[in-house]
Amino acid sequence: MARHLDARGGPALKNDVFLSYAHVDDTPLEGASSGWVSTLVRQIRILLAQELGRAESVKIWFDQSALRGNHPLSDEIRAQVATSTLLLPVLSPGYFASDWCAQELAEFVARHGPNARQIFPVYLRDVRETRGARTVKDLRGYQFWYRDQSGQPRIFAVPRPDPAEHSYYALVQDLVRDLADYLRTVRETERPGDTPASASERRPLAEATVFLAEVPRPLEERRNQMRRYLEQQGAFIVPERSYDIESLQKELTRDLQKSSLFVQILGTDATFGIPVKQYNAAKAAGVPIVQWRPPDVQMNEVDQQNHRQLLDGADVLATGFVEFQEYVVRRLQRRSEGVTPPAGVLVFVNAAPEDMPLAQLVSEICEKNGIGYSLPLQLTDSIEVTAVREDLENNLLTCDAVIILYGATPVLWVRRQLFNCKRMQGKRDVPLRLIAVYTQPAGETRKPELNLRMPEVHLLDCPVDQLPETLPRILRGAP
Repeated sequence: MARHLDARGGPALKNDVFLSYAHVDDTPLEGASSGWVSTLVRQIRILLAQELGRAESVKIWFDQSALRGNHPLSDEIRAQVATSTLLLPVLSPGYFASDWCAQELAEFVARHGPNARQIFPVYLRDVRETRGARTVKDLRGYQFWYRDQSGQPRIFAVPRPDPAEHSYYALVQDLVRDLADYLRTVRETERPGDTPASASERRPLAEATVFLAEVPRPLEERRNQMRRYLEQQGAFIVPERSYDIESLQKELTRDLQKSSLFVQILGTDATFGIPVKQYNAAKAAGVPIVQWRPPDVQMNEVDQQNHRQLLDGADVLATGFVEFQEYVVRRLQRRSEGVTPPAGVLVFVNAAPEDMPLAQLVSEICEKNGIGYSLPLQLTDSIEVTAVREDLENNLLTCDAVIILYGATPVLWVRRQLFNCKRMQGKRDVPLRLIAVYTQPAGETRKPELNLRMPEVHLLDCPVDQLPETLPRILRGAP
């Protein structure tokens, strides 16, 4: 009736994973030797064995019988559900149309309780509007479908996996890693004399609660990537489910109050102002904020001014997404170790000799507003070129923000400093929070354009008398 994916064969006394799916989703397409679900299970079995170290220690069960949707759940399947540690449902319209799948899900919940950490949904299709999907809508999951450039939904690995389909294999690896992590925790707690401490030691963020802001549909996979990454580190993610309209403000306030960090993933979609509202709520609650946007965002494509300001805010990192994930973990680790970020920000005011009077003005503005600053060393009889160069690199490695002054200095010098910032970003523990170029108006003489577009660079073009108001507002945003 069913197949057990254990190398030894025969019914299992205890399963690691019970896979629940609609048989219609495992029908092989032309050009494929096996169905989508069978292919996924085969890959999970191999990778999970590699994660856990032994092939014979991995037990995955899924039914391959021809039971119809109106058949009752068999005693064998009930027994397999009862002896399984984790449930892996492959969600699709066919899944929710199957009474059999509904019974498997209900049986697992009845046996194990509504513990979302034991259910790992695989989303084969977009089922949010599917009848019956509310039963799993709050569970974390792994989205194996996406929308193409025309907005049409597509499924990864159809009709079969392509070696170049990196997103599909990355999702499989994420799923396997999470399954293995949970199974290790369970197995270690079952050993005589062992405790969960050994598992939590590998999860450095076990005490951290992260508010991961909700995002528009085009960014959902990015958010899922961040959720999986943080949960692998042991962090608890809120909100656990989408907010109900009636209780939105109450639940939002509650979740923010217990959060160590507010993490927001941004794009050009303003989504009725929801990203701005979430950001403002976090700011009002006093929660530390980190945000990310793609480096190639074109600000002129953003119609709403408040959303454009959000994208260009001082809390936003315009870096690679992997670098952003690592930065978030480092921020959380510093908090868990009792190390809090400094209240102020140290700004490197980078100026050529001819712009040092302007640099002195900027430093005075910083000092009056409680903002730390560093000025570059100047070449003298007692300070050699190598010392000036070393001091420049130290400032670019250590300071939190850089403001480059483009007053009387040549445009080539400004471009060189921007490239220096770009080069040193890769050597820093955390990226520069702010890179800005202040262009001092040159009166009737038009200054040469920089002809350089770096998405992470802020261009300040205002009269000198506006600096006392403009600079503190920008610089205070960089923690």
